[in-house]
Amino acid sequence: MRGIRPQHIAMQTNHDFVTFPRAHEYGHIYLRHIQASYITSNRYNQSWIQRTKGNDANCFTSRELINSEPQAVYAEISLYSAQGNGRADAVHPARLQRTANIQIFAGITPPPQKYCCDSFGKRKCQITVNTGPDGSPCGCIGTAGVGTTCN
Repeated sequence: MRGIRPQHIAMQTNHDFVTFPRAHEYGHIYLRHIQASYITSNRYNQSWIQRTKGNDANCFTSRELINSEPQAVYAEISLYSAQGNGRADAVHPARLQRTANIQIFAGITPPPQKYCCDSFGKRKCQITVNTGPDGSPCGCIGTAGVGTTCN
């Protein structure tokens, strides 16, 4: 992690939020994704990282933690969900895809999708953050008017 030290993150957050990322990185080691030669030749070279390896590490971590420290899995899901659907880099999947993958790997049933619907119940757009209860006001970017939250 360039310029970010794990101890600084740990001082600013609680145990649940650092457990999953730490276990994820240990998962890479356990799954033999990382070899000493990758680090000793150039410690900043990350060309060995592949999207499938990150997904494998998330799968390993989700399955290992869901029974022993489920709050860490839920904290990771919450963190990615709150960040929207962007990508941290070209290697890792989009955040909402990572959230869905973690839920699948951990055997968690995701909550039903919420939509903003017009007065006839027709879905206008999917709501990805801050969903209110059914019937609460909502709006869609690029669409005129206000609707209500629905499934």
